[in-house]
Parts: sequence; C-alpha cells; structure tokens
Amino acid sequence: HTLWTLGFLVTFTLGGISGMFFPSMGMDVHLHETYFVVAHFHYVLVGGTVFGMFAAIYYWFPKMTGRMLDERLGVLHFLTGFIAYNAVFWPMHRLGVVGMIRRTHTYYITTADIQALPEWAADWNMQISIAAYVFFASNLILVFNMIKSLIRGEKAPADPWGGWSFEWMVSSPPPTPSFDPHNIPTLLNANEHVANEPGRLGQWFQRFMVADDAAEGGSH
Repeated sequence: HTLWTLGFLVTFTLGGISGMFFPSMGMDVHLHETYFVVAHFHYVLVGGTVFGMFAAIYYWFPKMTGRMLDERLGVLHFLTGFIAYNAVFWPMHRLGVVGMIRRTHTYYITTADIQALPEWAADWNMQISIAAYVFFASNLILVFNMIKSLIRGEKAPADPWGGWSFEWMVSSPPPTPSFDPHNIPTLLNANEHVANEPGRLGQWFQRFMVADDAAEGGSH
C-alpha cells in the first residue's frame, strides 16, 4: 500500500503541473483537444483515484478478510502497473505538443501534407496502445492475489501495519460488535501506540514525538 500511495503522489503531482499550462490562452489554443489534455486528465483522475483505491485495497484487505496479500505479487503488480501507466500517458504530452488530436483511433501521416504529424507520432501512438493493454493486464495480478490469499493466504494479525486508530485494536476480520458497548477503549495519547511499535515507522516517529505534559508546559 505504501508503493501505491507514493505512486499516487507522483502521478497526481505531475497531473497538477501539466494542468498549469491551460490557463494560458496561447497554450490552451494550441493544446486544446489534443492528447496533452488526455494525458493531464488521466494523470489527475487515475493517479488521484485508482492508485489511491489500490493503496486502500492493500491496506484494508487484511482487516476485512483476515488474510494477508502476497507481498511479492503486490510489488509485481505495482511495478508492472506503474510503469505501464506512465508508458501510456506520459508520451501523450509530447504527442499533444506536436498537435495529435484526441478521439481519433488511426492517424494517416504523410510527409507531403504540410499539416502532417511527425512520422514517429504514429509509432508512439501504437506503443501507447500496447502499454494500455499491459496496464489492464497488470491489474489481473491483483485479482489473482486476492483470490489466492482468500483461499490459502497467511492469517492477518489484528494490526499488521502499526496503525494508530481503533479499528486496529480488534481482530481481523473484526467481530460484531467491534467493541463492548460498556467498555469502549479510550485513546489518551495518540502518539503512544505508534511510538511503541517495533517497526521503522514507530522508531522514526518516536524521535519527533512530544510528550503531552511537555506540550502543556510549553503552552503557558
């Protein structure tokens, strides 16, 4: 889930940067209805939603099902999907700059036409199509991973990630009701749970943790 979260940050940021060109009237006239728009839109949409959804699936799957996903398949899914995704939409920026119009599935390029696109544009368009199929196929790795894990996956502990919210205090999958209504747990110090985790995140977080009493003393 960490890899997909980082992938979301990278792609969403790139999508935001590419969108800064459109408020310029001169740039917008040139890039309007080209593949540049398609690239920008999908970097924001897919990077901001689909990648986030993948991160959520990997994060919440153990809690929902009580089974851990295969980490090796998860890394393979990310590497294949992330590379193929960028192979689809990153070249579209360049195609949009040279004037390739969107919503046209076949481009006839002739050097005799003064308005013709560069000859390499057709090859890039074909490579984009191939990469799109690879990106779709890469998501089948996640489907296989989920089915495999449901059948014979490693049992998930209550808190496999070192989370600091209440849902990680119950077993995986959570019982119904999750907590005794007469004995609801109380989190007195939000720093305590993660700081006591043996993982690297807990160790890193503990260096920046400020004790509650110190914070109160400094406020006077």
